[in-house]
Amino acid sequence: MKLSIQEILTRKELSIIDVRTRQEYLQGSLSRAVSFPLFDEEERARIGTLYKQEGRVPATQEAYEIIANKMPHWLDDLTNKIRGRKVAIMCWRGGMRSESVVTLLRAIGYEADQVEGGYKAYRGVILSCLASCFAKDVSVRKLITLYGLTGTGKTLILKELQKRGLPVIDLEGLANHRGSAFGHIGLGEQPTQQWFETRLFDAVREFEQSPYLFVEGESQRIGSLFLPAHFMESMQRGYKIFIRSSLEKRTERILSEYFPTHSDPTPFQRSIKAIERRLGLQLASELHQMLERGEVKEAAAQLLVHYYDKCYDHARKGDKMKFDFGVDHEETEETANHIERWLSYCWTGP
Repeated sequence: MKLSIQEILTRKELSIIDVRTRQEYLQGSLSRAVSFPLFDEEERARIGTLYKQEGRVPATQEAYEIIANKMPHWLDDLTNKIRGRKVAIMCWRGGMRSESVVTLLRAIGYEADQVEGGYKAYRGVILSCLASCFAKDVSVRKLITLYGLTGTGKTLILKELQKRGLPVIDLEGLANHRGSAFGHIGLGEQPTQQWFETRLFDAVREFEQSPYLFVEGESQRIGSLFLPAHFMESMQRGYKIFIRSSLEKRTERILSEYFPTHSDPTPFQRSIKAIERRLGLQLASELHQMLERGEVKEAAAQLLVHYYDKCYDHARKGDKMKFDFGVDHEETEETANHIERWLSYCWTGP
């Protein structure tokens, strides 16, 4: 039996097994899928080469020979992993890889179905959803976007609103990057673009019944990743809140977030080196000297004033953006209170 992507998304009791290669899985998959490759990269390449050079039959024969050699051990490992649960098997486009595994599992008594269209179909659903949910003629998806200079604590406010049960999508959390030249410090690697879009898709689906969503104002690029064009356009059409904060508070926040221990200035120094041209050699040199002297707070303040604020002003230059509400952020709970009051006054639904 074949299950559509919509069935896979709604049937939470299913265990999803992705039998594509590990490298394919690492590029992107369903968020709850488990990787269990039928072929490794070399085997897949060998089969693909045979298919191109000699046709389907020799390629299929080679695939079955590879499977036959590894099957007893491979199947034991798979059945130990699924432990009697209902499973859906997915490959790239619902072809021979997933079909052969479903046939084997059913032959030994397991409830197994094939994901119709495979990961290719799932990607189509993701891209269609992210386009249609934020299209210009869809009024039910109104984004409320927090803007403000670096260090104004927009992420802290979003987390507080989320704690209060309001619908929030943490774009920087999904991207594992804070969206600046220093945004990677203290974080691991970013997901691939496909995994990022999967995470965004899951977040959108979680709040599909909500008439609005809170997000943080971002450029289209977050580190090495890109926000969908329709999402960016929806941010421009939605409500906009401007967050203000003192330089002292902003400095404290970026030190706490980017450089909590003050122990190792190396990540900061590397990032400064990477943007020396934009900083100017004189300012970059001064910043390096400050860090070497342990003047981390002073260096952070200089970065805010002479780099981040100028970047923000440049990005907004010529921008006709009008803000619907502005609020000071000194204490996060109080700021969230102001935003909730504003929301109750202004929100009249879609």
